[in-house]
Amino acid sequence: MKLWPSKKKLPEEGKDYEFLDMDGAERISAIRVLSGKFKGVVYHYGKVEVIEEEKARITFDYFIDHEGSFKLKDLHNNKKFDTLMVDILVSIFDNNVFKKEKEIDDESFRIIDTEKSNL
Repeated sequence: MKLWPSKKKLPEEGKDYEFLDMDGAERISAIRVLSGKFKGVVYHYGKVEVIEEEKARITFDYFIDHEGSFKLKDLHNNKKFDTLMVDILVSIFDNNVFKKEKEIDDESFRIIDTEKSNL
């Protein structure tokens, strides 16, 4: 499944964003934006869904943990911030979920040398 055209450069972990552990919250990581217009904003995703139709699309909830130099109201319904969150989410999927699926697929298609096996 491809969620993004390959021509678009996705944000990079460690360069454009980083994960932060949330104090007192198990299994929740926040994301701090490290570069660009929204540098310093910290948020975390809530429910995330990938909907496969003609084109795959992502829906998600999010929570602002620190608004950086913005006012909270200026981040909500901000199309550029929404696009950044989608790009980061696709980057996370690409770096973690999709690459692991590919590794699993590659492992399941190993070539067996029938001359050396006991088949």
